[in-house]
Amino acid sequence: MPSKKKVHVRAYTVKAHERIIQTRVYKFICEKCDQGTTRESYGPMPMYCKACRPPAAKVNAAKKKKKPRPVAVRTVKAHQEQQSRVVGE
Repeated sequence: MPSKKKVHVRAYTVKAHERIIQTRVYKFICEKCDQGTTRESYGPMPMYCKACRPPAAKVNAAKKKKKPRPVAVRTVKAHQEQQSRVVGE
């Protein structure tokens, strides 16, 4: 049984492979301006026309935890020697 929905297929080359993205053309009424419009989308049905669409939320770059700085590890013996030099002066 064939689907009544028309699906547009586009092929994009991304780095080393080809990706196929399926999109649909939606006919709907914009929630903001109440005008009938059409829009191509690959996700769920859009709510706003291109003119009324709110700006995309700014996505902060994923805050990466900084790696801990390398610390010179002293042995107990070396630490005691350094303490004896400081006391001996």
